[in-house]
This record gives sequence, structure tokens and C-alpha cells, in this order.
Amino acid sequence: DEWMDEADLKLNMMIFMDAMIGLTERDPTRLETGA
Repeated sequence: DEWMDEADLKLNMMIFMDAMIGLTERDPTRLETGA
């Protein structure tokens, strides 16, 4: 099931990126403080 693992990895990365973008959009000070 290598293709499943790769698909899951890509999906997790997309979710992670969306979460990071969502956090910075809700709290832009995170970018300024570097935290």
C-alpha cells in the first residue's frame, strides 16, 4: 500500500499547511514574533 502512504502523506501536508495558514490569518502577530 505504498500509494496509500504517499496519498496520506500528501493529505497530511495539505492539512498541516492549511492549519498553519489559518493560524497566521487569525493571529498575524505569530509571524511578527516568529513564534
